[in-house]
Amino acid sequence: MATQSMKNPFAKGNMTKMKLFLPVSKKEAWKLIATPKGLASWFPTRCKRRVQPGRTLEFQWPDGTVENHRVLSVGDANSSIVLDWWNTGKAAFYLHGREPTHLTLQVTYPRPARVWQGVELVGWSFFLSNLKSVAMKGPDLRNKNPQLSWKKGYVD
Repeated sequence: MATQSMKNPFAKGNMTKMKLFLPVSKKEAWKLIATPKGLASWFPTRCKRRVQPGRTLEFQWPDGTVENHRVLSVGDANSSIVLDWWNTGKAAFYLHGREPTHLTLQVTYPRPARVWQGVELVGWSFFLSNLKSVAMKGPDLRNKNPQLSWKKGYVD
């Protein structure tokens, strides 16, 4: 009797790839993914420093954890931003089209970090949903209660 393994439909090897439509212009989408203020509106609760290749962004998460992610590249015509992720992995945001803007998230994981790939899929799904909500001038879906960490729930 053959058994079928459960496969992540968003992952291929060491890469997770997700897409969504943002009902805003590419210029507005760029502000959300490539400025500290924009990133802090849907991703980390605080983001410091400039988005520039070779510079490091400081993310602070709801539980107070601080992470640094180096900007590896910024695409021409406000088309992409690539950050280091998990030491040697990469998180890339690509924008296509005008309005709606097509956003593709592509996260690659080095072999030792692949154990986090499935776990992070839930987080990436949530954050992309939050990005769309914020882009549409809807609610910020992150937990506003500083006593709770992201591990205990996102929505108030």
